[in-house]
Amino acid sequence: MGHYENGVLVVDTVGLVPGAVTAGGYRTPETHLAERFEVSPDGKRLTIKYRWSDPKLYQKPHSYEYVLERLLEGSYALEEWCDASDPIEQQSIVPP
Repeated sequence: MGHYENGVLVVDTVGLVPGAVTAGGYRTPETHLAERFEVSPDGKRLTIKYRWSDPKLYQKPHSYEYVLERLLEGSYALEEWCDASDPIEQQSIVPP
């Protein structure tokens, strides 16, 4: 469920399927994920903060953030993908 707090989009998620968590960790159906999406005042940066809470798994919440920069007008980004059959790339792929 999502809502806004002073211009920040806050999304709370529960009832996740068991599995791995980005940046290390694990999740269960009891895990609570809180995400905060904030655009900088100049519109050039998006900060996404993640907080994973589950008293059965973590002594304290597992938190991290990503900061994404807006590309200059006229720029474009190339999509990057991994080939799981390539032995070199396979080392960087985390199984689901």
